[in-house]
Amino acid sequence: MNQWISHPIEHFQQLMSHQPYHPLLYTFIVYAVIGFIRLIFWGLVKLFRGRR
Repeated sequence: MNQWISHPIEHFQQLMSHQPYHPLLYTFIVYAVIGFIRLIFWGLVKLFRGRR
C-alpha cells in the first residue's frame, strides 16, 4: 500500500510488466461471463415455463 502512495505510476508500471492486463479486467470478464450464463438460463426457464 505504501508503494501506491509514494510512487503510484512506477508501481503500476511494475504491475503491468508482470501481467498483460490489469486484474480488474479479468474480474470484469468473469462477472460478465457469469452474468451472460445466468441471462441465458433465465431466458430458457422463462421460455419453458410459458408453454405450460
